[in-house]
Amino acid sequence: LGQHQLGPNGKIYLSHRNEINPQDSADFYRSVIQNPNQSGVNCNFEYLQLYMAGRRGDIHLPNLPNYNLGPLHAQTAEAGPSHLICPGDSVQLGYPDTTGGLVSFTWTDGVGSLNPPLAISDASIPQPWARPDTTTWYYLQVVDSAYGIPCGMTWDSVQVRVALPEEQPEAMAGVDTIFCPGGAAPLGAADSAVSGWNYAWTPAFGVAAPSAPATTTQAPGTYVLSVSNPIAAGSCFSDWDTVIIAQYDPSVIPANLAGPDAVICAGDTVQLGVANAPSGWNYRWSSPGVLDEAARPDPRAFPDATTNFVVSASDDRVALPCAVAVDSVTVTVEQPFTHPLPAPVVRFCPGECITIGVAPQPGFEYAWSPTAGLDDPNASMTRARPNGTTTYTLTVTDPRLQSSNCRRQVYTVVATADNCHFPTLLWPNGDGIAETLDFGEYAARVELTVYDLQGRRVYASEDYGSDWRGEELAAGMYGYRMTVTGECGFAREGKFLKMQ
Repeated sequence: LGQHQLGPNGKIYLSHRNEINPQDSADFYRSVIQNPNQSGVNCNFEYLQLYMAGRRGDIHLPNLPNYNLGPLHAQTAEAGPSHLICPGDSVQLGYPDTTGGLVSFTWTDGVGSLNPPLAISDASIPQPWARPDTTTWYYLQVVDSAYGIPCGMTWDSVQVRVALPEEQPEAMAGVDTIFCPGGAAPLGAADSAVSGWNYAWTPAFGVAAPSAPATTTQAPGTYVLSVSNPIAAGSCFSDWDTVIIAQYDPSVIPANLAGPDAVICAGDTVQLGVANAPSGWNYRWSSPGVLDEAARPDPRAFPDATTNFVVSASDDRVALPCAVAVDSVTVTVEQPFTHPLPAPVVRFCPGECITIGVAPQPGFEYAWSPTAGLDDPNASMTRARPNGTTTYTLTVTDPRLQSSNCRRQVYTVVATADNCHFPTLLWPNGDGIAETLDFGEYAARVELTVYDLQGRRVYASEDYGSDWRGEELAAGMYGYRMTVTGECGFAREGKFLKMQ
């Protein structure tokens, strides 16, 4: 048997050593006197009662401190639990003084250092406020003067950790968005997801994943994304952001962008599109080579053949497939018709009936202006009875054509009486003046009878050509009668002088 020692539990422990056989298993145990205050066998000695878990001992025993004596001083140092705070926040350290001022408190920036730590309200009180800029260890020294130093001195420490940027959530609800009816709008940002953080969208109606950092919605509205880091409380461990989601209104798309179909005559122009188109739209027309400006909502077109124009309009305020409108318009190009021309000039004498116009062509319509004195103002060829020089217009219409410049052509016919006269002088002397008895040009046959003052016929012609010179007559005064034959015939009588 070796050393005996009274334990704090009132039992006596005994060590052993076998000097003959060091491998004796007794070295792995201790014996115990269970009731050392009882005499004799009543002390209840138990040999090798305490197994030392595979470890062996010698004849000595370790020190057995008495943990039941209680504290040597009134209060020990208690710096408090560790803290996690947001940058710029403050936290209170330590615990209240329970001694009524019998102990002193000293906060330092390290064991053995008497320098007051940074960012602390008062280094000599039990519960100061700390506001560090970075993670800091604070050390508390408590001295109980009743027990002196070192027995009355205790130490403790506490860490105040300032949250790192990656621990501070930043809510990213995304950008304000307009989406197409029947579609979905994005919310949030997928790269903002951090494991362990809590995400929540408000309102949740219409949101595909209300607790995800990035999701979609099919309902317009104002959405709020809240995100928090549950490791601590504080303003920097939660954040929120707002995004506005709107649904595109298709009613703002201009209607009938290309305008109505049109028919023009070759060489004409026509305006396409719509006038006063809404602003903020981008227009693009096909066939720009026959447009004055292909980027206008209402360009003018001058095609030389029938062309189908397509216009595409997009809302520049948004980039959405539903904010694009496409329309088309067909411009039919007609060619002017061909038609025989009427005689542009018809000569007559007052009182004479003339025929103006041209032979009718099938499928055409005719109209004369003015209509006075005409037998049929809607015939291609008609008789006219002008009282003097008159300009007639013949409008020829092809009703099979639609464009006004192609379906109508206007011809001018001048009925002139400028070359019609009734002479009073005949002087065939070779000077070119009054050389013949000239009545002008007539559309009908002219009969002429010339007689002297005694009423004797001296000249007659049934188809007079205004070419008689009267050379066989003597100088003097003669009378004549001219008769214009035909449907509008007439007769005139007059006198003329034959001069030598």
